[in-house]
Amino acid sequence: MVSSSRQFLDAKITDVAHVRESMFKSSVTYYTIETKSTLLGLYSKNKTYTVQRRFNDFKRLHSALRSVEQYRGFSIAPLPEESNGLTSYVVHSDTFIKERRQKLDSFLRLLTAHEVIRFDELLCRFLTQPSFDDDNLADPYLYGKFKKMVGSLPNTTGLSLDLDSLNTLLSFQLGSALSGSSQDNLTAGHQNEVDELKPTQMVVT
Repeated sequence: MVSSSRQFLDAKITDVAHVRESMFKSSVTYYTIETKSTLLGLYSKNKTYTVQRRFNDFKRLHSALRSVEQYRGFSIAPLPEESNGLTSYVVHSDTFIKERRQKLDSFLRLLTAHEVIRFDELLCRFLTQPSFDDDNLADPYLYGKFKKMVGSLPNTTGLSLDLDSLNTLLSFQLGSALSGSSQDNLTAGHQNEVDELKPTQMVVT
């Protein structure tokens, strides 16, 4: 087993590509991220993960992490400035892309070096999953609620954050905690959070 002092998480941007998704839209910039890690339980030790992310994906990750109550007081690295108001020529210029890439790279380095946030499950999904923009848990409000709820329940270590498994979490964890008593004894606070997190009610913009 790798000791905690020797475990590492390394993520860096290795390439930038402009992709025109249709003839009616301007090109979109994708940043290629390569990740290696020995953080057990989250990453495969001998695997290099390669994903492509848009700037909006970075924004979703940043907002979601800032919504986590347990991370309050942590210094979460800022993102580069928005490109609102800038012309397409400026946004796709070599100078603009180079500066943004450097700042996003710095953002990733600070997150992966943080002694707590580097173990975050959503950060892991951002660095390893093929797609991130359709990940419901990347919604800042929902992720903050989910982390708060999971943190209040016993024996959730290692549980997948796939929203399809949320009902399993509720039935096994809450069911176990309430064994021998009526479901009506569930506190109103927890019930409200359960209702808010049901996959059928999720709306992600």
